[in-house]
Amino acid sequence: MPLCNQRLLLEFPAGLIDPGETPVEAAKRELKEETGLNTEKVLFTIPGGYSSAGMTDEKVAIVGLLVSGNFYEMQGKEEIHPIRTNVNRLYAMVADGDSCSSRMQCLITGIHLARSAEFCKLCE
Repeated sequence: MPLCNQRLLLEFPAGLIDPGETPVEAAKRELKEETGLNTEKVLFTIPGGYSSAGMTDEKVAIVGLLVSGNFYEMQGKEEIHPIRTNVNRLYAMVADGDSCSSRMQCLITGIHLARSAEFCKLCE
């Protein structure tokens, strides 16, 4: 979790894809660099979608990974503090004023909807 406006910023490991690298390879590399965790299995890949259509041509690919290992504190110019948390703590952190990236907002929204009985009825 880096700092943003002197508050914690909740986000996923992320970074640019190096030339010749696939999104999966980049995700594994960034995970290792930013957290110290190892990839055990690739669970899913969602190809690049535009992060802000009309404003930038940046595309974001999402890669779900099953991970193992222990966190280490980032050594370098980025201030990153990896955490392992559960959904309830994540909700509480956001409610307490910690900022989150738009990707984290999507995850929190998805989990909230998946837990919502009313939303589940709409999916039937």
